[in-house]
Amino acid sequence: MKKKRWMTLAMLFVGVTFTACGNSENSEEAAPEVMQAEDFSAVASEEIGAEGGMGSIVDELISLREDTQTKEQAANEETQRTIDGTKQQNEVQSGETERGSKAADLQNTGEYGDDVTDLQNLQELVIYYSNSKADGLESETVLVEEVTANAIIGYLAGHNIVSIDTNVNDFRVEEENSLIYLDLSKAFGEYLKTMGSSGEAVIMAALTDTFLQAYEAEALQITVEGKTIETNHAVYDEPLTFTEPKFDFE
Repeated sequence: MKKKRWMTLAMLFVGVTFTACGNSENSEEAAPEVMQAEDFSAVASEEIGAEGGMGSIVDELISLREDTQTKEQAANEETQRTIDGTKQQNEVQSGETERGSKAADLQNTGEYGDDVTDLQNLQELVIYYSNSKADGLESETVLVEEVTANAIIGYLAGHNIVSIDTNVNDFRVEEENSLIYLDLSKAFGEYLKTMGSSGEAVIMAALTDTFLQAYEAEALQITVEGKTIETNHAVYDEPLTFTEPKFDFE
């Protein structure tokens, strides 16, 4: 009889262990397996009755099974939190990388000036140029590290307002008179003379408006090699003001 009770206890132990291991598969299978363990407990109780401490051993085995299930559930939840946290961190890092890449691309873009190193310190510069019909002006805003006469001439050359070989000989601003003096190289004078009257007017207007807005001045006096500019259409011996060509378009 004693041997039979020990065999019953062994069967119970195997059943409880099997239930604890199988619980990690899925929660739907857990309920039948728990019932199976309880059946073992009932059978064991009937077999061993009130003798010895066998009933308490069975209770301990069932408690052990429940503790194992609880620990496995906690471990699974911790693993899922770790996975979610890693995923969120990767998304944040990906966003930062993308923003950093865009900032790097912006720094290396030619229209924002050469060797741009600090986007926060860039200044806006409005460049005026001829429209497609050469009878008026359009404008664009670019970003530069510093507004200079050479930078302005460079952007204007990109829009064919001055020739690409035009250089700045002298530049100064008289703040008390709100007047800009700009002396350009011989190449600009020769380029200007190749234009018709409307093309010449657009060039002078774009040049004047760009410099006046950049330096917030009221008038611009332009010379070539220190001399007054003279073409077949006009003599530029007076300072020019914002968008006021000295003659009408054709």
